[in-house]
Amino acid sequence: MAGVGCESGNGWGLCGEDGVSDWRTDSIHPRIMKTEEVSVAMKRFNDIDAVKAIGICLIVLSHIFGAMGLGENAVWRWLAPFMVGLFFVMSGYLSALAATAKEQRTFAAFRTFAAKKAKRLLVPYAFFSAAALGIKLVVAHMIGGTLREQAEPAIREFVTFLGTGTLWFLPALFFAELLFFWVTRWPRWGRALMLLVSIVAAYVALPLLTMLHYSELYEISVFPWIWGYDYLYVMARSLVAVGLMLLGSDVIPWIEQYRLKRKREQSQRAGFAVVLIGVAVTVLISGVFFPDFRSLNFDHHPILLYIDTLAAAILFLELFRLLERRISLEPIAWIGRNSLIIMCTHNEWLLVPVFRLGLAGVWGMCPAIGVRYYLECGVILALILMTECGICRFLNRYLPWALGKSTDRTKS
Repeated sequence: MAGVGCESGNGWGLCGEDGVSDWRTDSIHPRIMKTEEVSVAMKRFNDIDAVKAIGICLIVLSHIFGAMGLGENAVWRWLAPFMVGLFFVMSGYLSALAATAKEQRTFAAFRTFAAKKAKRLLVPYAFFSAAALGIKLVVAHMIGGTLREQAEPAIREFVTFLGTGTLWFLPALFFAELLFFWVTRWPRWGRALMLLVSIVAAYVALPLLTMLHYSELYEISVFPWIWGYDYLYVMARSLVAVGLMLLGSDVIPWIEQYRLKRKREQSQRAGFAVVLIGVAVTVLISGVFFPDFRSLNFDHHPILLYIDTLAAAILFLELFRLLERRISLEPIAWIGRNSLIIMCTHNEWLLVPVFRLGLAGVWGMCPAIGVRYYLECGVILALILMTECGICRFLNRYLPWALGKSTDRTKS
């Protein structure tokens, strides 16, 4: 049985293969205290998967906006600051539900954890990188481009873990989780210090790396053949990710601890209040800055990245918990459970440009941002998700090894 937070098909959680070996024995999360058996507590939570589904849909939508070529819009200004960070915050929150026991602070436990994460994240990274390169080479051959122009940058991005397109996310999360393995065992002051380091990294990473890139130090790099400078980008991304993971692992459980002390009616009213506050915070911050995780460009307001992402994570989590009392979240949760596949394929497998060009061929290009613009973007998103449904089912059933899954878990 998969443990809490383990992905059916991607392994984005922080728990063990059997759901038991990494279970925290010294402190029980408040959400777990309400269950009568650990086996019940360790089932998947649809509301958490639903939040990840929202995150991946927003990322796909942002790439659709870019493919439309009409510039920024109101929806983009709202979702840009938090859409990627949602995944890091939720990963940290999952660690609070299923974390390694404190006595397992050995390097042997770390090696086991690292091997598990390499299988769950780096194996898909290699598979999807190879697939993306193959698609690029085919397209280059069709349009008369040179294969070398496509192959060289793709190989460099793969070797340095920069990642082609959205594939940068997988190695960034991998290294972040390795660091987070030790950070979760630090005292509170150590975790607070790491959060501060993460915030500082968000402020100085891009200017510092840009300065190094144009300095003599870069020209005499001791690793010129493997582009050692690029690894600094990966490490900086991981530091920012760890800070967001700390917010998810420490702040959200603290809020839930308070909620569980209330009666059902009071708890529901508190949930509505949290949703309203989350909406207010994200709306107020929208348009202030436009972060780009891939290039580490957080404008001049990196601190807003942490505030806005945490507010959005709590907003969607509470919203889906309220909805779960009335409707089934299983369909949208399925999207969240396969979010890694969608992340790695929707743009790199050319779904976004193909459907955009197909729609333009049917009734022309959208002239301006308006009702028709948002309608077209919604249609493209729906078409991509329907296509991804088939891709996810195929990969889960016939190529589970490419997703870092055991062959006995082939049913999607």
